[in-house]
Amino acid sequence: GHPLRPAAQARPSIEDEKLLGQPLARQVYEIMKSRYPDKNLSLDASPLLDLGIDSLEWSTCGRELQETLHWRLTDNAVGNVTTVRELQLAALNAIPAPAPQPRPLAARRP
Repeated sequence: GHPLRPAAQARPSIEDEKLLGQPLARQVYEIMKSRYPDKNLSLDASPLLDLGIDSLEWSTCGRELQETLHWRLTDNAVGNVTTVRELQLAALNAIPAPAPQPRPLAARRP
């Protein structure tokens, strides 16, 4: 078997507190916490090593998060996530900030 990983940091860093201050990142964390209530969930938690999630369950979890929070990632992107923090960052990057759409150059008239 694999040796157990050292316990993750108990107190979040300033960067993690900023991340958790963003509503979408906080929602991802809360959903993961409620989905795995018996696990010691930290932002450094590895789905495979710390939470005991296999790749099929991780893929399913990623799809459920996307449906719940209305964001889109490819299965490959979800598969590349190795920590809860990376999942939060992927969610933040999957949803573009609201901005006016630029007009195509061909549509502009003098």
